[in-house]
Amino acid sequence: PRECDEKKKSHNNRGDDDGNGSSYSYSCTFDALEIFKWATLDIFGRVAFDYNFGCTENLMTTPIAHSLNYTIEDSNTRCKVVNLLSPSHQLYWLPTKRNRDFKYHSENFLGLMRGICQERAREIGNDRSRGNNNEYGSEESRVPTNLQATKDGDNDDDLLTLLLKSKLESRDDSNSNEQDDTHDELAKMLLTVFFGGYDTSATLLSMAMWSIAMDSRIQQECATEARDASNSKPSLHEDASQWESKLAYCRAVILETLRLHPPVYTNGRVFHKDVELDGCTIPVGASVYLPIAQIHTDERNFARPTEFLPERWVARIRKEDDSTTGSAGILPRWVARDYKTEPKFMESDPSYIPPANPQYLFSFSSGSRNCVGHRLALQESTIVFACLVRDLTVNVREGFVMRKRKKLALAPPVEMPLIFRRREKHV
Repeated sequence: PRECDEKKKSHNNRGDDDGNGSSYSYSCTFDALEIFKWATLDIFGRVAFDYNFGCTENLMTTPIAHSLNYTIEDSNTRCKVVNLLSPSHQLYWLPTKRNRDFKYHSENFLGLMRGICQERAREIGNDRSRGNNNEYGSEESRVPTNLQATKDGDNDDDLLTLLLKSKLESRDDSNSNEQDDTHDELAKMLLTVFFGGYDTSATLLSMAMWSIAMDSRIQQECATEARDASNSKPSLHEDASQWESKLAYCRAVILETLRLHPPVYTNGRVFHKDVELDGCTIPVGASVYLPIAQIHTDERNFARPTEFLPERWVARIRKEDDSTTGSAGILPRWVARDYKTEPKFMESDPSYIPPANPQYLFSFSSGSRNCVGHRLALQESTIVFACLVRDLTVNVREGFVMRKRKKLALAPPVEMPLIFRRREKHV
């Protein structure tokens, strides 16, 4: 849901000043969680199998996106503790409306996945039969038109293509049953990717935008860094990946959001062998609960744990301008802090913020079973966040109180109505 309010510009034709050296002519109130679900779905579609769901283009939930969202929400509901012993929630074969709706939406999304897998496999096989081992199809024949897939750029190494190439190396092409099993397996694998990153990434971005809406200083710092890093007029159409590495402060905001507002607030593990820990033996088969939110707000792990402080992850330095224009100057720049090498003598300063130890950040878990998509999640969130804060100011609706709801192991906000205004530098 969104509400747009057209604003009349002032007599100097510059619009209203937001106090940050920017002006605006109108504002829109969006449910941030919803628009970030759209963005996450579109990004995952491009990265996973080069498919455009079209949500952000139309600012609406498309039918296939609705099917995915319904499938995920229904699965979360069925997994609630109060529903684990409920036959109507756990017996999928019962002829109930819930089960019919779940079957329709899950098959709708899985059908799309299978169709893309089959078409992509045919294209790879056709190109291999023509002896073209480097590319696997023209831009026009890349995917079927009826699937509305789009191809951008020259990089064909999306996740589905890499998985299919690996499968085709050992597959018996004469066995049609094996081919169908492969496509079904890959479709379910892609659905798992969406299950793991859809809600979590949207929640992370929503909470990051809310956090900077509550602190104008942090918001302005992010906007300044994003504009300086892009070296161009604010535009959502440029290749943001080229300047992602320069967004140290924006990335710090994402990390601090993960610390204070972890999308997954709890996790668990089962021990496969006896483990000695602080003189205590944890036996094989024991289940261990990981209270991620509590770990992140323990003062033994993070100084001033309840404060939102991106500076615990980065520090400002001043670097000489090495541009080719010949202009000499000193430019402020943020760089990641190293808790291992930073001098300890500054800890006596009450304003000093000790550097964060990334080993205490459990948002993506740790060890060999950590989140396989954590690098993509961090890069995706940093780029989307920087694009928005560079071009738009964000504020919280007056009187709004942020509340979270817990579903399974997730903690998304109940609602997140944020006011966005176009950011325009004064001439």
